[in-house]
Amino acid sequence: MGSSSSATPRWRRSLPRLCCGAIAFGGAAAQLQTAFSAASGHNADVANAMLGVAFNLAIFAAGVAGAVVISTFNGLVLPALMAGVAAVALFFAIAARRTAFPT
Repeated sequence: MGSSSSATPRWRRSLPRLCCGAIAFGGAAAQLQTAFSAASGHNADVANAMLGVAFNLAIFAAGVAGAVVISTFNGLVLPALMAGVAAVALFFAIAARRTAFPT
């Protein structure tokens, strides 16, 4: 018997995607913390504390919003909503790329 891609366990096919996500987002917190420290100068402690609070609030808000969207609509609406949120985030990232963290 030959092996085919359909015989490959599902976790093995998902492993490269998981690794790419971990590489892409694993260093984001450290990079943001470094940028906040550099941009805030003497107030680095306050800025880093606010970063943690902002991350926790964002995770909470995304969970609540996702639950409301899934319970109100069906699950197929969620990818379209996420594409819209990503487009807004991309807009803000492009708009602030020169002034966000002055050196």
